[in-house]
Amino acid sequence: MRLFGGTGIVAAALATIVGSAAGTTLEVPQEYPTITAALAAAGVGDTVLVDDGIYFETARIEPGRTVISRNLHGADIRGNGGNAVVFVGSGQTSDAPATISRVLVQSATSWGPAVIQSENPNTLVEDCLVLGGGPIENVLPVVWLESGGIVRRCHVDGLRQSTMFQSTDPGAYMLIEDCLLGEFVFGIGIQAFGDSSYTEFRNNTVDRAYSFLCSSFSRPYQVHFVNNIFWHHNLQCYGFGEYISPELLLSYNCFEPLDLWDPFYNCPEYIRGPGNIEGDPAFCDDPGRQWWLDPDSPCIGTGENGEDMGV
Repeated sequence: MRLFGGTGIVAAALATIVGSAAGTTLEVPQEYPTITAALAAAGVGDTVLVDDGIYFETARIEPGRTVISRNLHGADIRGNGGNAVVFVGSGQTSDAPATISRVLVQSATSWGPAVIQSENPNTLVEDCLVLGGGPIENVLPVVWLESGGIVRRCHVDGLRQSTMFQSTDPGAYMLIEDCLLGEFVFGIGIQAFGDSSYTEFRNNTVDRAYSFLCSSFSRPYQVHFVNNIFWHHNLQCYGFGEYISPELLLSYNCFEPLDLWDPFYNCPEYIRGPGNIEGDPAFCDDPGRQWWLDPDSPCIGTGENGEDMGV
């Protein structure tokens, strides 16, 4: 599967997302000079459609609103240097979905708050490019879904020594699906603070990760890995303080670990389900880094229900 579709597919998807909204489409900069101004005027069901450009502001999205880039990754939101670049509040209608779609989001600082932070359990982050923002590239955390949410078809890159995905509330559910996670050199991949939290990590490709750490400040915390490719990495677990390491369920994943330690270092609570393989996933040599699988890849057709592994 390719990370993002072709021009026709993208155009059709944009028409569907914008056209299906129950409310009004507010355009930036044609009608509103900034994303902030458009969001201040937006109501439940409204869509803020953003043209190409660099926006040094924090996009604060209340529940029931959608922010979408007209062109894929054309709207480049970089924050104001002091807050999360994109913040989703709970407001008075916390059950209403909030969507961030097709934008490029990057930190304007090398050390700072979350790139994307949400208090809404029904947040959807889709088709976005999320980048680190400085020579040190320490952003903690990158995507902070306090009450849970969905991250789908995103490319997260250039983030070193970070917490990539984090939840904090009890019972939080995170779904990370069809994403490419690149240049994650060392840090926490998934972390939960709230008791009885659950994360589903499905159809993702983790590229060049020295260590992908699952950590827990909660009990219990379960992570289910399905149909992923972990290339050049080691999966680790850690329970902080009195908390136990997360419980991992691994099914239909391809692991190519670094030869440093056990590929599941310090993960006492893990279950090896069916279909896991260890070895070279055999990516094609693609300078565009789309991570196509070679026709002879062991990851083709060997995932759950005959799917390919990875994104």
